[in-house]
Amino acid sequence: MTRQGIDVARAFLDCGDWEQSRLIVLEDGRFGVRTLSAGKRVAREVIKRLGTLSGVELRYLAAPDTPVGDCDAIMWVAMCRYYELVGEFANEVLRDHYLLGVPNVTYEDYNQFVLKKRLFGCLCGCESLVVPAGYWRPGSVGLSPLHLSMTRLMRLSRLR
Repeated sequence: MTRQGIDVARAFLDCGDWEQSRLIVLEDGRFGVRTLSAGKRVAREVIKRLGTLSGVELRYLAAPDTPVGDCDAIMWVAMCRYYELVGEFANEVLRDHYLLGVPNVTYEDYNQFVLKKRLFGCLCGCESLVVPAGYWRPGSVGLSPLHLSMTRLMRLSRLR
């Protein structure tokens, strides 16, 4: 959803209104989906996520010279902010794996995370985690965590 996020962010920065930006991207057919209903679903999802970003983050996402990797990372951050469970998984599991240099997250890591949430009453019946496209390696044992350079992490941390 990075490309769609960039399109919506640019439309929002031009008009200053989420509903108007949704209409702009749907009318222009920028999402490249087959049906209007699919476009509406994508727009709704992207706007929910982008709504969690600051003005500085939105401007950086929409800037034409922003590296694609940074845009991917900003969209990941937006998803983690909107979906609390995904954010907690990223903070508690992916972050630890990244800092320890562990290249993969296994099903057991995920199961331990879910069990911990259930034990402390934090899971509220949710038993699955939606993995964003591009972060699953077919044929692998588990999930591949998002790898960012330290320079990119420092730059993104200063945006907020």
